[in-house]
Amino acid sequence: MNTPRRIVATASVLAASLGFLGMTSSSASADDGVRVTKKAAAASDCAFAVFTPGNKYCYNDAGSYDIGPITGVSQVCVYSGWAVYAWAPNPGEPHQRKLQHAADQCDDYTNVPGNTVVDWVELHP
Repeated sequence: MNTPRRIVATASVLAASLGFLGMTSSSASADDGVRVTKKAAAASDCAFAVFTPGNKYCYNDAGSYDIGPITGVSQVCVYSGWAVYAWAPNPGEPHQRKLQHAADQCDDYTNVPGNTVVDWVELHP
């Protein structure tokens, strides 16, 4: 059941709050030494889903909210609309924000060393 805290945020407030939380706007790439790959999305009843080896965390409500921390993340998918989410290779490390659209393939974190964590999303289904 989705019962997230809703936070009303404009783009400027969102950007300021991400900076305040220590999140960076840099993208993950091979140049960064981070091995995030893409994987084709399967059909889903979720607008936004975070997968761990044994679980699927499903979100459908529009808005900005905390979703974790969810650790051991293997894959993140957007099935409807678009989302910005915050992730880090390990809990306690600086987070990066990632923009993903439904037309994009899923982000596959299985080759990222560490205990990948996702703990925030702004969802626009």
